[in-house]
Amino acid sequence: MDWWQILLAGVPSLFSGILLYEWEQQRKRIKEQENEKEVRNEALVKGVQALLRDRLITGMETCLEKGYAPINTVEIMGSMYAAYCDLGGNGIVSGIYKRFSSLPHKLPDDV
Repeated sequence: MDWWQILLAGVPSLFSGILLYEWEQQRKRIKEQENEKEVRNEALVKGVQALLRDRLITGMETCLEKGYAPINTVEIMGSMYAAYCDLGGNGIVSGIYKRFSSLPHKLPDDV
């Protein structure tokens, strides 16, 4: 057996090793990218949730102070509240929303 036959016999094993190494590296990169996307997604969800919470509380407290809530405001707050709940929000906003929902939709006549 010549040296080139020995060399040719080892080439498939060498290529297999290189391909396996590259495949493992690619899997690691994909996993890192997926983890990074997961972290960013969680940050976006928390950010949107915080913005909705702030806007909901501000808007509903303003209406509670006035003693009424115009119908367009009720619709907007309802949509935001549903989105807030879908994102996992809860707590103090739910209590304020219950009080807000019971407000009349126009300014009382005696004010």
